[in-house]
Amino acid sequence: MQTFNYPDIPEPAELTILLVNSSQSDPIVNRQRLVDGGYRLIECTDTVDFSSMAAEPKFDIIIVEPPEENVAGFCSDYRFPDKTPLLWAGPEQPELMSSETRPEMVIFCSNKPDTQEITSHLKSLQSFAAIHRSIRNQEQHIANLEQKIEILQKSTEEHILYLDILAMRDGLTGLFDRKHLNKVLPQKFSEASVNNKELSAILIDLDYFYEINKAAGTIYGDFVLNDFAARLTTIISQERGSCFRFSGETFFALLPGTNTKQALDLAETL
Repeated sequence: MQTFNYPDIPEPAELTILLVNSSQSDPIVNRQRLVDGGYRLIECTDTVDFSSMAAEPKFDIIIVEPPEENVAGFCSDYRFPDKTPLLWAGPEQPELMSSETRPEMVIFCSNKPDTQEITSHLKSLQSFAAIHRSIRNQEQHIANLEQKIEILQKSTEEHILYLDILAMRDGLTGLFDRKHLNKVLPQKFSEASVNNKELSAILIDLDYFYEINKAAGTIYGDFVLNDFAARLTTIISQERGSCFRFSGETFFALLPGTNTKQALDLAETL
């Protein structure tokens, strides 16, 4: 059975606090006391800045100094992250804060909180901040793993596709091999029959190849095969056909949509 190990409560210096200031003339939170206490404090006074800043994972706790008036409007303007602990340091509790905008962990101060009360509440929130940070790190770790898995899956699929292509190709000329011809030939015949289309094939054997191979050597013989395969591919592809290496010096061209006379005329050009 797996157990969850609660992280150690961090020291103030390990925490970053986002202070949302509603531009009150008399600030509630004593900034200097928090800084002197070791907290890292970043202040925000604008709703636009808050929307981008509050979403950043670097903030462990959010302190809100609400306005003296129109608290409901203030709550509707600010959408607080649901996982980040929040300290409401103001004289009025936001009863109108909807469940959609209310964080999971909120502490409301008294009507006129002093620095001691705020510091005490911050210490209470530190344990929640530590758990939140641990969960956030785990979620990020999982997201990174999922991204790596996705990359590996894509790479694996590409390698499988590449191997499938290699499996149907002749190793010397790069043309489709006879095994692939045996697979596609029945399909092409069936398609031509169903659609009442012409289908022709040309079987090409290189004359005197054995003598050339014997006299000039296999390296030159391979060059001849590759050169002919390239020429054959150029010609047959213009007719939207497919080329295969049938055996040693024998090649096969499959020509959908080509009648017998057209195939004979094409064969004469090879």
